[in-house]
Amino acid sequence: MEVNPLQVNPLPVNPLEVNPLPVNPLQGWRWLDPEQQRLLERERHYQEAQRFLAAEDWQPAEGLLWWLRQVGGWHGVVPVEQPLGLCLVMDGQFPLAWQLLAPLLDHPQRNFWVAHLAGDAQRGRGALPEAVALYRQSLADGSDSPITVRNLVQVLWQLDGEAAIAQLAQWHGEGLLRGARLQGVRDALAPGQAPALEVWLAERGLATPAQLQRLVTAALLQLDLDAAWLYLDRLEGPGHGWAQALRGRLQRLGVAGISHGPLSSAAAAPAAPDGWV
Repeated sequence: MEVNPLQVNPLPVNPLEVNPLPVNPLQGWRWLDPEQQRLLERERHYQEAQRFLAAEDWQPAEGLLWWLRQVGGWHGVVPVEQPLGLCLVMDGQFPLAWQLLAPLLDHPQRNFWVAHLAGDAQRGRGALPEAVALYRQSLADGSDSPITVRNLVQVLWQLDGEAAIAQLAQWHGEGLLRGARLQGVRDALAPGQAPALEVWLAERGLATPAQLQRLVTAALLQLDLDAAWLYLDRLEGPGHGWAQALRGRLQRLGVAGISHGPLSSAAAAPAAPDGWV
């Protein structure tokens, strides 16, 4: 993952802040009874774990979170078990991550990262249909992260290219293919590995300049000048001098004015490679 998807619910108020510790009048410093010591140690471990998580230092964070869960008494607490699931996913411990996250999927205090991380765990275990369902659950739980969309589109493409295109068509028809969701779709398309999806985006004016450039190149290699012209028409404005130069060269070669047909002839989608992430 490129972004640390850590969003946790705040912990309950520290009881030590609500009820200040008593002062020993004989010694002049604060003293703690065993329960207060346990609470203070737990809070210190939690704050230290948060620092490691923010730095994406997964292994020490994992150790502290395991302590909080097993020794600190925070078993089943979402703000502890969700980031622990993240650490396990990032460490490649997918079966254990799934075992930890599965009971949280219907927890009333869950947020969308629970289903997202559970989807990552299932994806890592090779359970791709289950991963698709979990990424969709994450979106239903309110995910606004492009990472959720990216992972969903990638897994759909691995399973069935037509299913991936159908998902994009559904979002587009519902007016959802914009903002973070569109960014996630674009991020899912590794260069050259899903040209059919890039063609689909280009047909609707949603492809990035880099994607359009790849499609122009593929069309020219296949001598599909009709498609090349259509992609070039979408590359106008500053920063696309190469497209203007290519357009001029094609005109000098006498291939201007070709009838602009559908874009779908530009490229055929190859099978998704194993291990595409």
